[in-house]
Order: sequence, then structure tokens, then C-alpha cells
Amino acid sequence: MPIMDGLTATRALRGRAGFNELPVIAMTAHTMAHEKEISKRAGMNDHIGKPFDNAGFYRTLAQWIPVEKRVKQGPAPAEIKPVRPSVADGRLAALVNIDTATGIGRFGGKEERYLSWLNLFVEEGPATVAEIRQLLGSSTSEAASRVAHAFKGRVGMLGMSELHPVVSALETTLRAAEPADELLDKVEEIVKQTSVEIKAVLARLEPLPASAAGLPQTGQEA
Repeated sequence: MPIMDGLTATRALRGRAGFNELPVIAMTAHTMAHEKEISKRAGMNDHIGKPFDNAGFYRTLAQWIPVEKRVKQGPAPAEIKPVRPSVADGRLAALVNIDTATGIGRFGGKEERYLSWLNLFVEEGPATVAEIRQLLGSSTSEAASRVAHAFKGRVGMLGMSELHPVVSALETTLRAAEPADELLDKVEEIVKQTSVEIKAVLARLEPLPASAAGLPQTGQEA
């Protein structure tokens, strides 16, 4: 966040009267043990790492919602059964390095929205790599690491199992202000190949999904 990050906001809350018991949960792509400890020291109660699955997300929330607020009003809703992503069963099978079934699940089973994000990745992915290169050439690695952090969460949500760990390693390297040329080249290579594969697969889908929801703006990922 451009003005106040979650850690700063939590510290500010804990410094105000009446907010000591307020449950605060981190939802972030920072998922390493020492990063969770940083959240805890800032006053957060729990930690949801991105990418996350819906079931785990709600389980964590349920742990911190006061019991009196969990009482259901009226009849209990019908059991929600997991959505079987039909597109992932066949037409997306060529995307061997993307876990499309998990990705669609993270979008609540909304295939068109997931496909729209894949479609946007074809442009947004290479543009993000170019932005990181530009930042490294004109600024400190800190700004580049923020972009890599947002990108990591994005590709994780899409189920990009090959790309996600490489972007994660890139972010860690940038945050440590260490040389990152080799990792950035690897990210660029995978992004280009993935974009080509996505474009080819989506071209066979009729009609191509409308851009119902754009990717988050760079740097706005928690």
C-alpha cells in the first residue's frame, strides 16, 4: 500500500485505546516463517498466505470471529459443494505448467473470470518483467522487489506452478539487494513461454473471455 502498509496500520491500531482485542489477520504473499514472525510482532493475530484456497481462508476467519457473531439467522444454508472446473478438465490441458483446476477454484469456480485473468497475463506478464528491469536500472532494488512481490501473488492465484517459485526467489533476491540478473532472465523466459501457451489455448476457445476483471495494479498487492 502506498501510504501505510499492514504492519504499520496494525501497530497504529494497537496503540489506540479499545483496539487491543481487535482480531487482525495478515493476508499477504509474505509466507516465510520469519515474515510470519514479523506480522506477529506487529500485533497481528494470524496469517493467511497468498495464494490461498477458499476453505482455508474461511477456516482462519472462523477462528477469530466472536462466537456470538457466528449464530446463524434463519435456516442453515444448503451445503455448498465444490465446483468441478469443466474447462480445466479438457480445453486447458495443454497448459501443463499451470494448475488450472486449482486456479479456477481460487476464483470460486468462475471459469470466465479465471480465463479473463489468463488472457490479461499475456500482456501484463511481460510488461511486469520490463517494469522490474526498468526499476533496477533507475532505482533501488526495493522498488523492484515490491513489484516482484505483487507479481508473485498474482501468478500464485492463477496456479502458475512453474513460474511462482522463480518469482518468489527473485523477490527474495531483490529484497536482499543481491544480483538478480540470472533470476530475472529466468522469469522472463518462463513468462514469455507461458504467454505463448496461454495465447494459443485461448485462441481455441470461442468466444475469448471478456476482460471482466483486470489484474491488480502493480504494487497494490499486500
